[in-house]
Amino acid sequence: MTKHLSLLVLFVYAICLGQVTFQPQANYFGTPNPIAVTLSGNGTIYYTTDGSDPTASSPSGVNAVSLTVTQTTLIKAKLNSSSTIYSRTYYIGSLPTYPIYFKPPAAFTTACGYPVSNEPVIAVDYFWPGIQMNAACDGWYKSQSVFVSGTVSFNDCNPIYQFSQHTPAIFTDATVFYDYSAGPVTNPPACLLATTEVQQKVISVKVFPNPVQEILQIDSEIRFLRCEILDASGKLVGRKIIQDHQVSVAALPAGVYFLKMISADSQVHYIQFIKK
Repeated sequence: MTKHLSLLVLFVYAICLGQVTFQPQANYFGTPNPIAVTLSGNGTIYYTTDGSDPTASSPSGVNAVSLTVTQTTLIKAKLNSSSTIYSRTYYIGSLPTYPIYFKPPAAFTTACGYPVSNEPVIAVDYFWPGIQMNAACDGWYKSQSVFVSGTVSFNDCNPIYQFSQHTPAIFTDATVFYDYSAGPVTNPPACLLATTEVQQKVISVKVFPNPVQEILQIDSEIRFLRCEILDASGKLVGRKIIQDHQVSVAALPAGVYFLKMISADSQVHYIQFIKK
């Protein structure tokens, strides 16, 4: 038992030694002040601040690197000759935002969106029921994102969670149209598309069968190359290459998932599906 425990400790220790860590952990700062960032690792740390992947010719430091960040910056780093790249974006000032749309059922008299940020990492999220949304058109409500990526649970603004009507937590990192009854919508009403904030044409994307047992078929005029599968909380559970408009989901446990599909020109579409 002691031998096994020692081996486990050594294994965890080896993993920790082979990583690059970033400090501070929080990576959003609303005030435009310089931020001191430290990269730590066991060996030579190669890094970049222009979004490119670090190489042996990149700037480097031994065991630790100190940087001063004055604007939103993506830092990438690797340790020694490892091919593993670690990255973190530090956001300074205003975050990029995008509109979020929700169509509640007729019984709702108002609508709220409860946001939880995945990116950036922030100390405090909102309290339930979240942000009250504004009426848009044709029964839809609208608000702006408060994160780069995260989840939103749409609800009836009841301050007591147990008594509220709400959707699952919907992962989003771009404009989303969500209907309480139908789920994600890819053909929203023209009155929403006419707003200056919604720039891109929304193209019909369908998946079938849904619920699905093994193979999910994708029907769209867009050619999607790859996808990510997210669980109902927005957690990434897998990445796959899309071949012949198909994705195998046979290995997934039963439940509700989101398929994040990415095209050759980086268009992103989300579809909810149920795994039987």
